[in-house]
Amino acid sequence: MKLNEFLKKLIIKIISIYSAFFVIGAILTPIYSYFGLYNLSAKMAFVFVGSCHQNPLRSFTLFGYPFALCSRCFGVYLACTIASLFLLKNKFNINKLITVLIILFIVIDLSLNIVFSINTGNLVRFFAGFALGVIGVKIIQYLMLKGENI
Repeated sequence: MKLNEFLKKLIIKIISIYSAFFVIGAILTPIYSYFGLYNLSAKMAFVFVGSCHQNPLRSFTLFGYPFALCSRCFGVYLACTIASLFLLKNKFNINKLITVLIILFIVIDLSLNIVFSINTGNLVRFFAGFALGVIGVKIIQYLMLKGENI
């Protein structure tokens, strides 16, 4: 394995671990609250303050408590975790048409939410976030391939 290949795999592993930390933490926060570990739940939620607005109305709930991430951010981190694992196994292939359709879906959802103030709901936000995470990993994949040709 060349150093270049080693660095690529290392970057992908770091992305996978980083995003998995957010997914696991977001799910653990309501679980901690459910079991009365409110202090631990609050500390975990505080870790994510800089990466998400954490609006409880825009978050999924578990046991009646909100995740530490909104549904869109949760989708982004979940997609980054899954897509980076596929990328590690060299099984992450999305053709250009699908990529364009995914980007179009993201733009429509964000436009409806931000420009027109239309609430698309947590499930649509989750899928838009998931799509955004997939596109993010696709961009990283593209940049890594582009870097080989420089």
